[in-house]
Amino acid sequence: MRYALGIGLSAFLLFQVQPLSAASILPWFGGASSVWTTCLLFFQSVLLAGYAYAFWLGERSVRTQRLVHGAVLLGSLVVLPILPDPSLAPLDATRPVQRVLVVLALTVGLPYFLLSTTGPLLQHWFAARYPDRDPYRLYALSNAASLAGLLTYPLLVQPFFELESQAWAWSAGYALYAVAVLWVLRELRVSAPSELAEVEPPGAVALVRWVLLAGTGTALLMATTNQLTQDVASVPFLWVLPLAIYLGSLIVAFDRPSWYHRVGWMGALFAATVPLGPWAEVLGWDGLFVQAPALCLLLAAGCMMVHGELVRGKPAARHLTRFYLAMSLGGALGGLCVAVLAPLAFPTFFEFPLAVTAAFVLWAWRPGVDEQLRPVQTIAMTVGFWYLPVGLGGAQVLALMGSAATERSFYGVLKVVDDEVDGVAVRKMRHGRILHGLQLRDDPRAPTTYYGPDSGVGLSMARVQAQGPAHVGLVGLGAGTLATYGRSEDALVFYELDPHGVEMAQTWFTYLEDSPASIELRLGDARLALEREAPDPYDLLVVDAFSGDAIPVHLLTEEAFALYAARLAEDGLLALHVSNMFLELEIVAAAGAASAGLSWVVVRGEEQEPAIQPSRWLVAARDPELLAGLPSMDLPERRVLWTDSYSSLVSVLR
Repeated sequence: MRYALGIGLSAFLLFQVQPLSAASILPWFGGASSVWTTCLLFFQSVLLAGYAYAFWLGERSVRTQRLVHGAVLLGSLVVLPILPDPSLAPLDATRPVQRVLVVLALTVGLPYFLLSTTGPLLQHWFAARYPDRDPYRLYALSNAASLAGLLTYPLLVQPFFELESQAWAWSAGYALYAVAVLWVLRELRVSAPSELAEVEPPGAVALVRWVLLAGTGTALLMATTNQLTQDVASVPFLWVLPLAIYLGSLIVAFDRPSWYHRVGWMGALFAATVPLGPWAEVLGWDGLFVQAPALCLLLAAGCMMVHGELVRGKPAARHLTRFYLAMSLGGALGGLCVAVLAPLAFPTFFEFPLAVTAAFVLWAWRPGVDEQLRPVQTIAMTVGFWYLPVGLGGAQVLALMGSAATERSFYGVLKVVDDEVDGVAVRKMRHGRILHGLQLRDDPRAPTTYYGPDSGVGLSMARVQAQGPAHVGLVGLGAGTLATYGRSEDALVFYELDPHGVEMAQTWFTYLEDSPASIELRLGDARLALEREAPDPYDLLVVDAFSGDAIPVHLLTEEAFALYAARLAEDGLLALHVSNMFLELEIVAAAGAASAGLSWVVVRGEEQEPAIQPSRWLVAARDPELLAGLPSMDLPERRVLWTDSYSSLVSVLR
């Protein structure tokens, strides 16, 4: 029981601390979904360090193991609780990957390191004490507990507890985990590791294969997550699904290895889903209901293939820690390739077809195994080997060729696409599935999309301009559409997080160039900039950063609204774009505005052909008379107030 308790608690806490840590630092990096990918890279790297420590310690005497691990475990309690120091917040938007890694290392590095050592160490001790029992089933238990930690955080923890309470509760759980492991150490009466059955250590080929299989599984997970959340659908919590599938495949592979059949239904599923997901976008098929299920099935088949092969090649218990070290090395390398190298090397998500191809090749390559394949299977493998890079890569190339320009950064892939809407030539800026701007080719100064003259922001702009020269702050640049409202006497200040977005707006769209207004572009997170720059009241402050699934929560909290109110002129207006297909952001914005002492209305803009889209804007002011006459829509009575220490997308799901 003590082994299961220690392993289960450690795995549960590992997957609770990951979203908790990400939620704590998301406001510092603009709420970008890439923060999560970078967090995965960090956790994979620390996992590698923990497994290396477990391998080293497993070769020492039992007495040394108990003394060293007990001392390190007790020392890790000193860093609790695990909330990041505000002094670590970045001052600008440069080097976000490095800064995320540093903040995580200083905040949760040591406890996460100790948790990561638990699986291989306790399995090693279990194997020495119970040589007739299979220690690898404890790894399946570990992944089941990880899955429980992953799913309970957004559903049961985040909606009901503030971040500080979460950190203290997690820290209490960590203390309980420490007690469980100390119980194992105290009662440890296993044979020394050298007394485990001696078997020949695995050769270099086996080690390399373990690294490649584990790395491919991690790369497939992260690449599929990128593909799903940015190129397929902007649905909240969609990133949870790939990780749950990944963990589920590990549970099945290690607990029920007989369920994995190398050829048969697994290969058929893989072959069926490989062409469907990537080509669905090229063919214009529905993303959420066709591509997303296809990609998830492809991920499930691919993970079962690589993890099934891992289990088939696992060593005897004597070399268990070596096996897990190779797995963690592969996981860290896979994460490094997707999170760091791929954005530098590829203009779009080419790592996805590469990861799928690697899974197929490793499945087909089994060195030293004399396995007779039927002719049909041989043909399928040969065709598949050539189809994967050509077919999957071809879908990515075609998608790339359909755009006038593509830029990739930490924040995702931006594309400029020339298109037609009802026979009218337009140019669009897209961030995955999200439209960030649209310009009419024959009327380039016309406002479009969510910024029509009858929208909340269009009406607000008209009101402040009627009073004289307007000083306007705008959070979120997009294509620069709102610059079309600028007059020669107006001053517009745009806050934009992504430098590539600024470059695209200036290069491919003419809104900024054509505007007679004085325009200033400020790079970095808007809230941090508004907090740090000298107070300069705005007649109108526009916040437009909530259209995707990666909501920058820190721009919708009570503290953020207090900052907005402080930066408004006495008769100024605040306009927030709250259009969202999946989230009722207006009830959060209404609560935030009220908390800052502002009156508000929600203005619904109607669709107008060819380029004005329906929109919802919350417009707020200190004096309710400033809102008189604005066409307002009714909201439900429910309000949800977010703070810097509490927010939950679950609470505002439509």
